[in-house]
Amino acid sequence: MAHFITVHKGPIEMWTAMACTLGIMSVVFRETAAFRLCQHVYLGLALGLGVVRTFFDVLLPRFFGPLLDGAWYWGFAVVAGSMWYFIYSRKHFWISRIMQQTMMGMGAGLVFKGWSGTNMPQIFASLKPLWGRTVPAQVPDANGVLHMGPTHKLASGEMFSNFVFFFVLITVMSYFFFSFRHRNQ
Repeated sequence: MAHFITVHKGPIEMWTAMACTLGIMSVVFRETAAFRLCQHVYLGLALGLGVVRTFFDVLLPRFFGPLLDGAWYWGFAVVAGSMWYFIYSRKHFWISRIMQQTMMGMGAGLVFKGWSGTNMPQIFASLKPLWGRTVPAQVPDANGVLHMGPTHKLASGEMFSNFVFFFVLITVMSYFFFSFRHRNQ
């Protein structure tokens, strides 16, 4: 029997999949025993496959392997992951809140990092000198060490342009900061 299954593995899988698909599709007419049987077969196969693949493809090489090779700090992942399950306990619900707040803090940090990466260059570009010399830029040398670059004296046209920019910036910012909705009185 084992030799027969090994030799005819492909056709057996194909006919079984076809029978289960027809059994599942039989719900179109009404819910039958064949539908229930095929539904349970599909659920059992999917759950079994998911558990086996998760263990052999994820947990074994990425968690248990490093843990057994001396990366003891992976044990903290077990503690942190098990803290999520305290959400089901009325008495120890507060423990799950620790992980929830940790995840919210990490998410807020990532959002702030993304925001500052896109908006901070614009904010820094609005800080222009109004008179005197320009602020030197940091210039890397051949070894990658940053040094202060040369400064230059502002030209009168550049000072005027910076004054106009500063005036417009202050005007627009004060409009948005100090404007409010006028209600009918």
